[in-house]
Amino acid sequence: MKSAQLILLFFISFVMVGVLFTAKPAFAVTSEEITSLSEGLGSNSGMIASAAELAGADSELVKKFQLGVKYGEFAVRLKQGDYWGVAVDFVKFELEQEIDELTESASEKLLSAGAQRLVGVFTALKDAGIWLGERALDWRFNEGVEVGYRLYKENGGDPEFMGGWWGYYAKAKLRDIGDFPEWMDKFAKVYALEKQLTATPPTTIDIVATEKTIKKTAIVHFFKLKYPGIGSNVAEELADAIVNKSGKAAIKQIVEKYKNHLEKLTAAGAEGGAVSSGDICEGAKDEQKDCLAKLQELVERKNKVLSNEIEYWEYSRTATGIYPGGPGIGMPEEGSAGANNLINFKKSQERAIASAYEIQFGQEIRDITDSFTANKNAFQNLKSDFKDIPKEGDHWNTPSYRVSVNTGFGRFFNNVYNTIFHYGSFDYEDFKSGDAQKHYEEYLESEPKANAADDARANHLKAYLSRANGLVRGLTFLQNRINSLISSAESAKGVFSYGQVTIDDLKKIVSEIDELKEDIQFGERPWWSFWRQGVGGIDSASEAIKEMESDKKARESSIDQLKKDYTLAFKTYEGEEKQRELEKQKQAEEERKAAAEKEAQALQKQKAEEDAVKQERALQEAEKKAVAEQIRLEQQNRDKAFNVPFGESQKTTPSKSVPTTGATPTPTPQTKTVSPTPQPPTQTKSARPSGMTSNLPSGQGYVPNEYEEMAGFSFIAGWKADMMVSDFFWNDDGVYTVNGALDLGSKSLDDVTSVPTSGYAQDPYQPEVGHVYAIKTRDSKYGIIQIGSIEVGRQLNFFWRYQPDGSTSF
Repeated sequence: MKSAQLILLFFISFVMVGVLFTAKPAFAVTSEEITSLSEGLGSNSGMIASAAELAGADSELVKKFQLGVKYGEFAVRLKQGDYWGVAVDFVKFELEQEIDELTESASEKLLSAGAQRLVGVFTALKDAGIWLGERALDWRFNEGVEVGYRLYKENGGDPEFMGGWWGYYAKAKLRDIGDFPEWMDKFAKVYALEKQLTATPPTTIDIVATEKTIKKTAIVHFFKLKYPGIGSNVAEELADAIVNKSGKAAIKQIVEKYKNHLEKLTAAGAEGGAVSSGDICEGAKDEQKDCLAKLQELVERKNKVLSNEIEYWEYSRTATGIYPGGPGIGMPEEGSAGANNLINFKKSQERAIASAYEIQFGQEIRDITDSFTANKNAFQNLKSDFKDIPKEGDHWNTPSYRVSVNTGFGRFFNNVYNTIFHYGSFDYEDFKSGDAQKHYEEYLESEPKANAADDARANHLKAYLSRANGLVRGLTFLQNRINSLISSAESAKGVFSYGQVTIDDLKKIVSEIDELKEDIQFGERPWWSFWRQGVGGIDSASEAIKEMESDKKARESSIDQLKKDYTLAFKTYEGEEKQRELEKQKQAEEERKAAAEKEAQALQKQKAEEDAVKQERALQEAEKKAVAEQIRLEQQNRDKAFNVPFGESQKTTPSKSVPTTGATPTPTPQTKTVSPTPQPPTQTKSARPSGMTSNLPSGQGYVPNEYEEMAGFSFIAGWKADMMVSDFFWNDDGVYTVNGALDLGSKSLDDVTSVPTSGYAQDPYQPEVGHVYAIKTRDSKYGIIQIGSIEVGRQLNFFWRYQPDGSTSF
């Protein structure tokens, strides 16, 4: 079913063949044998090799030892957040039954409370691994699961954001075992376990104690299989001494204590290294000594490889010197039954070493190689996806509505100023024609579309960034896994030397991973350049996201201001329109009045002229009448004179004087009033905001969990910074500083007037909310932080203050 299982079954078949030729049904037990066997069980490789040799490489006994050997590794990987990776390994190593047995121990309260919580998490992950099934052996499938879980944690399971993940990875067989809601439910349950375990993590003591319990149970089971009838108390005492590494003397003491009991036992299965001369060696008993010695030497060499006293090549050299017809008395002849038994015997010894290597290193090395290849493929996919990032939105230049209502040179100057320094500005005439309103509406219509394009780009970048950060974390997990394997290989060089992979090969992979992580973090370095270009790196993507978010905020603020400016400008325009309409009305009224006045003056003049004409005519008539009267009187007088007796004087009647014609009065002209020119409204400045209460650099900040994002806090920058320049960082173990920290107790920053110059410890502090901590910075200056809140597993929030002059005064 699995490649590892097929290999182990192959080994089992040959082990059984070797047993048929080299072992007898049962053998008497000696104290020396139990002592030697107990010493072999003292190492991880010795445990697994002994179990494989006794019960077979695919036996339940081997799996019990495997769980004991890998339990600590699983606990560390959970602390690093590799929950789904551990679930996959439960399937890969077929440890489901062993986890169930461990759960029974926890339910019987044989473990501490912290250990019980961890076992409960393992049980849930075992169930998750069973749900994944054999698909968990596909790297593409595993990548989809790990990326999905990481995004779920980062975005709180936001369905819209997770929909993008599902669309990209569902094709990688994820939908074969569950739909989108089912996956969200699984992620939610595992995340709940992670938060629970993060809140109350098991201690190192809990983990070590549980590991010992598992190994002890396996060793007791081993002794009962190896020596049927052995007392439970004897097996448990021996197991206690082995897991607690009490030493050879302690084991000998136990063996001596139960010597009579042990000598009555018989060993089942393989003889554990004893060789029967009748099966292989030929000749008389005395002639078989040389042959038997060589075989016994081979067994001892094998055992030394398993106990890591020698490397495999030393065993191989000894094995090569033993062959049918070889040197020495009693060696079997070529083609004889003894020769065939010798060949099978050598194979059985070889297979014991191979089984130990396979179980302890072989599968792990293949998994590491496969994982490294998968991560490199994931990086190539990541680079390919980066090329498909959506384009930015097409943003128009923000128009400026600075309405100029001045006249003359002032209006001309304002229009020129707006045109030069405010591209897209609009003046009164643009409002009058409707161009300003039309452009405003088109701008407000285009901006949401451009923002939507920017949001799509930002979401793509965020998804890319999440995958890139996840890939870095995955590579870091892989590095930790390789370093753990290197540590195991260095402590088990005998078994490890059987394989083709060397410790230097593993260290080379670690170096390649470092290079790959730098490519992901900072962008690849082209072949023609000594520097990384930054394109496609986490840093450049993060900077792009920050810049887009900053631009978005600026545009939103600009649009808000634009709406206010437009509203004010339009209001000003309407006011100007009203003013101009009023001026037009006033001018029309003045013109009407002037026309009426002019008309009145014309009428008055006409009337005056008519009156003058009438008066002139009246005068003329009067003159005519006067002349006629004068003529009449003269005629009358002549008549009288003609009729007066001689001697009387004539009487004349004086004529009346004709009045002179008067001048027509000229009307006085009227003056026209001029209305004052309206002035532009004045502008006022808002009051300046109040300043800081402290002259020292201060603020509110946070640092993310180092397991989530490798960043710390820099007092100089006043914000989170790269680990290489930060003054401190934080993870589940506490606050780590460069030059030490000091707990000043529960108080506020304003309570601190100075800090000590000594007493700073570099051990990690578990921060307490409300406490103030003095921190010696990277450049040996001082800063203080007050813990505001702790978001377990995510980030540490605090208030800070920094003394840049290097003194201790605050």
